[in-house]
Amino acid sequence: MENLTWGPRETTDGHTTVSLALGDREVAVFGTEPADDHSATVQGDEWRLSAPKTGPLRATLADGRVFTATPDKSRLARAKTITVDFAGEAEAVFVNEARTDWVIEATDGTKLGQFSGANHGVRKVIVEMEPDADLPVDRAVFNAWVSRMALEAKMISSTVVLTVSLLILTPLIIWFFLN
Repeated sequence: MENLTWGPRETTDGHTTVSLALGDREVAVFGTEPADDHSATVQGDEWRLSAPKTGPLRATLADGRVFTATPDKSRLARAKTITVDFAGEAEAVFVNEARTDWVIEATDGTKLGQFSGANHGVRKVIVEMEPDADLPVDRAVFNAWVSRMALEAKMISSTVVLTVSLLILTPLIIWFFLN
């Protein structure tokens, strides 16, 4: 299977979208607003996406199937594993091996792919699929969406921690230099 690559955010008429390509062909366009409940067009079919702050991510496909991604922690940003259920037909597991490095495995442990937030990974996410991974496009697209959501959640969480730390340290630093 070819790699899945996210394109840049594009804004048209006040609506922001992000495209997803499988190899060199576009397979999906995702709306980004509102953040917790939006839609995607995947190969011409409309998907409803739900990404609450806590709990599982969900995609309701045009044919009524529901794919879910359930993190092992209440918040996606703290997850070390994410279990993906493809409407009861199959499962996959996302394993956080290091800070921003993830591996996607089938339930039997077979590696399906990997992705990373290093080197501008949140701005240009590439889900590197194993050449012999034989996933239907709908499952591959859902995996790519979960990968992007996981990286964005971790980035936002670390940004909040850094901002709060700087706000707390700023008065101490000013006091230190004034005395």
